[in-house]
Amino acid sequence: MSEYKSRFCPSPTGFLHLGNLRTALLNVLLALQTKGTFLLRIEDTDQERSEKKYADAVCEDLKWMNLNWQEGPEVGGEQDSYFQSQRNDIYVLFYEKLLEQDLIYPCFMSEQELKAIRRNQLAAGQPPRYNGAWANASEEEVKKELSKGSKPVYRLSLIHISEPTRPERISYGGLGVK
Repeated sequence: MSEYKSRFCPSPTGFLHLGNLRTALLNVLLALQTKGTFLLRIEDTDQERSEKKYADAVCEDLKWMNLNWQEGPEVGGEQDSYFQSQRNDIYVLFYEKLLEQDLIYPCFMSEQELKAIRRNQLAAGQPPRYNGAWANASEEEVKKELSKGSKPVYRLSLIHISEPTRPERISYGGLGVK
């Protein structure tokens, strides 16, 4: 096996659709082209809508289409689990690291407030985006909200970035599907 690993991470909130199958097919072909690994990971973090029957159906549908994975549910691999909801311990460690490094901050805006901001931005012909209202909140303001029982959503802090950055385009040279 090569170092290449392609992934397909469907959410088990319903049955696969054609777009899902296209993505899975392209990732299987990429794994075959590179003599790599095709990994299936179930993105079941939406606990309200995710259902086991849909996760099972994903696996059955992919097998029926002969889109076989080398790593993932039913076949195992390097990871302890291929269900995102069972990997929370990993995410807690990274979450704590981000907090320690002051790279995320709590936001206490309600869904209604966020919808009003989006609506006003769209009405003004602007793209909808979070306005950073809690980005510079004092420790006192945060403690006050927490003491009221408010539950924050943590947002990525962009105040540490002095210039806008753009991701570099990754080129795979002659990589293609034959």
